[in-house]
Parts: sequence; C-alpha cells; structure tokens
Amino acid sequence: MIKYFRLLPPSPDKLYLTIAALRVILTCLPQIGYVHPDEFFQSIEIVTEKTFEVEVNKPWEFNASFPIRSVTPPYLTVGISYQILKALNLFLSTQFHMTILTPYFVLVFPRLLICCLSFVVDWCLYRICLANSEKYKSRCLILSISYVMLVYATRTFSNTIELVLFSLLLYFVSESIIFSTINVRQREYINLRYKKAETVVERAKFHKLKLFLENDSLRNCFVIATITTAGFFNRPTFVAYAIGPLFFWLYRGIGFKSVNALNFHLRILVFIICTIPTILIFVIIDSFYFGYLTWGEIGVLEVSLRNFVATPWNFIKYNINPKNLAEHGLHPRYLHAAVNIPLLFNILGLLGYSNFLDLFS
Repeated sequence: MIKYFRLLPPSPDKLYLTIAALRVILTCLPQIGYVHPDEFFQSIEIVTEKTFEVEVNKPWEFNASFPIRSVTPPYLTVGISYQILKALNLFLSTQFHMTILTPYFVLVFPRLLICCLSFVVDWCLYRICLANSEKYKSRCLILSISYVMLVYATRTFSNTIELVLFSLLLYFVSESIIFSTINVRQREYINLRYKKAETVVERAKFHKLKLFLENDSLRNCFVIATITTAGFFNRPTFVAYAIGPLFFWLYRGIGFKSVNALNFHLRILVFIICTIPTILIFVIIDSFYFGYLTWGEIGVLEVSLRNFVATPWNFIKYNINPKNLAEHGLHPRYLHAAVNIPLLFNILGLLGYSNFLDLFS
C-alpha cells in the first residue's frame, strides 16, 4: 500500500507558520555566547541600571559628557519588556511566592519583545505585496527562513529596531504611492470630462466628483516623518537607507498636470515641520537621562540651549573625525559590498547586484 502514498510538500502557509514558531522557540532557547557584544552593551546594559538598580559598565557611546547614542529606543523596547517582567514578577511573588527575576528571564524577555517586533517586518512585506498584486506567500516564506530574521532580528540590536522602522517606512511610502497614483489618475480623468462637458449639469456633476476625492499630497506625512526621525535617533545612518523611499514619496505624482513643483516643495516643508514633535521628545528624554536638564532648572526657569543634547549631532561630529574612527578599527570600503551583503542575503544579494547592473545596460 506504500506505493499509493506519496510525501506531499507542506503548503507555504504551514511552512511559514512552522518557521515563525521556530523563530519564537529559538528566542526562548538562548545560545551560549553572542553574535556581537553590542546586543548587550547598547541595550540591556543601559536599561538594567535604573530598572533593577544594579551596577553596570556603560559603553563609551553613552558617556554623559559626550553621548552619541539616544537612550530612548532602548527604553522603549528593552525598558518596556522589563516593566512587564517586573509586573509579572510582582504578581507571581504575591500570589504564588515565586520569582522570575532570574538571569534567564532578564535575557529572554527583551528578546521576546524584539522577536514580536520582527513580525512587523513580515507584516509590512505582506501588505506591500498585496497592495502591488504580488504573490506574498513565497516572498514572506523566503524572508522568514533567512538567518537574518532567525538570528539577528530576534536580538536586542539597534540594527533590529532600524530594520523594523525601515520596513514600516517602506510600507507607508508604498501605500502613499499607490494611493496617489490612483487618486491622481481619477482627478485627471474627472478634469478632462469636466472640460469636455457641454452642459452646466454635467459640469456640476464632475465638480462634485472632484470634491469627493481625498487630498493625497500629504498622505501619511506625519507617520513617515515620525518613523524617519525615530530611525535617525536610533541610528543616524538610518538616513542613508531612508533617503531613497523618501525621495519617491516626495516625487510621487510629478508629471501629471494636477501635480507640480509646488506640491513637491510643500511636501518637503510639511515633512520638516512634522519631524519637530519627535525630535523634541527624543531630545528632552536624552537631556533628562544624561543630566543636562533637571526639574529644578525648569522650576526656576533657568533653561538654555546648553541644557539640551542632540545625540545624532554628537554622533556625526564624532564620526567625521578619521582619528576617532581609527581608534575603533577601520575596514576596507568594499567590505560591505564584497562580503557582508552576500553573507547576509546569499544568492539574493548576488541577484540584487545583477539587477542593479541591468539598470545601466
């Protein structure tokens, strides 16, 4: 009877769910060792000091005299996970006389939160594929089985937060472009019919249709500005990745009669204005944390620009000095292109190079 049975490959849905479960399981089974010390020094080491009142060895990036890293992203990720851990521990200790404030949970809880955030990347890819009428199952499956998602995306790296923010940026930019394309084409068609209308009744009808169209020029502007600003404070190099999607968001619709250069410059202006609230939040939190700003100074109204610190600006000033970079070790300029991209993305990285070269052929 065996010949009547054959082994069927699992469906993409089941395979994806299996790999997703594996991502969570691997997070709960921390391996001995680490990928890079920054997964502890730039996140867990910073938050545990004030959360659990323990002595830590802060890395040089968080030196109060010249901080080049913002503490806001670690506190919004690792900090939230530790607050949940403390709340659970309080409940278990009072109700069942047991504690979960152990090294295992102190290590795993932040990783579990980061693991949950990694599924935001999957969701963004899924939504982008749906919006562009692309097959999402194979793409989500390829993403989920990559060791980038299984290893790096489940650890407390600032790069992982950068990955999540960039995925959200791509999604909102993609959604804006698709919405604007449809909206502008409808507006162009209605304008054309309006001009060709021979009676007042027809013109009134098409005029009403124009009023029903949503304004797409500033679509998702505040969200995109907030994501970009948060990514910039998390890792200032985020701008290098964000500049491409941002350009397409600013440039969308240009070429149609109803979209002109004024719309382009207006989007830039409003985008800059929308970044201000997030900038203020990050600067104020960092200024309090590093001791530049205190409630006492606010109470007596003795506050000046010296009471505020902008960590991305310090980051840029530090890294434009070649002597500072030499202290940490320099690598060849071709390292990322020749080694890291193929290492991270395997054959997809090589195919990306091939597609890039095709643009010039």
